[in-house]
Amino acid sequence: MATRWQPRPNAETTELPALPKARVRAAFGRHARHAAQHDVAQRKIAATLFAALDAAIAAAEAPLPQTPWLLDAGCGVGRDLPHLKARFPHHRLLALDAAPALLATLPPELATPIVGDLEQLPFPTQTLALYWSNCAWQWTTPVLVVQEIVRTLAPNGWAAISIVLAGTFPELATAFAELGEPPPLAPLPDEAAWRQAFAGHPWRTLHATHHTIRLFFATPDALLASIRGVGATATPKTPHRFDRTRPRRLAAALERLRGPHGIPLTYQILTILAQRP
Repeated sequence: MATRWQPRPNAETTELPALPKARVRAAFGRHARHAAQHDVAQRKIAATLFAALDAAIAAAEAPLPQTPWLLDAGCGVGRDLPHLKARFPHHRLLALDAAPALLATLPPELATPIVGDLEQLPFPTQTLALYWSNCAWQWTTPVLVVQEIVRTLAPNGWAAISIVLAGTFPELATAFAELGEPPPLAPLPDEAAWRQAFAGHPWRTLHATHHTIRLFFATPDALLASIRGVGATATPKTPHRFDRTRPRRLAAALERLRGPHGIPLTYQILTILAQRP
């Protein structure tokens, strides 16, 4: 059973004004059983982040700190946990997510599951040797989540993070514009906001890299299922007039974007590797 976290005394919280955290938890929880079927982009991003982390640690002058704890922050259904375990077999894994339904899918032997908030980590100061987070930060407030990394990493500890940026899924924005509607997606911070949040703290090492990842789908239904399947539509509901032709018109708009490899869907991703001094 996942541990229910308790907020730290006097911890500061900030909600995205248009996106209550409860809605994010609910969106991901609804798709817990199917998330692993639709995370092709997340697997590509994780492979890139793991390769960069391996190279950075190998080249670092200071080794990982002796504290035994590694955190997968926003772990989802735990697809990165076996890779973390294989790389760091002598460390203990903590798997934190805001959605209990996702944590319920984790194999109990892999990690200690914890229900928690990325902006209020339930750990003492300087606890973690490694903070890992793959595609989980986009619905947080940059300054708050970075502050929690600084607080919880032990000296010489590493953070490896991938973040979905504003400008992701432009194809969906184009298709919904034809319907006269905004896309049903949460507003995301841009790259400048993340770089500014990290620049406010001293780091032994800090590397930030922008990636564009493009997937292709055979049908509009497959593309839309991939977005729903990872809970990416955690946005405030926008009322629209009932129109039974709407699904057909949306599919037609997506079809008009088809290229030689299929219907595209583009992610804008920022990867960050940072070592605390």
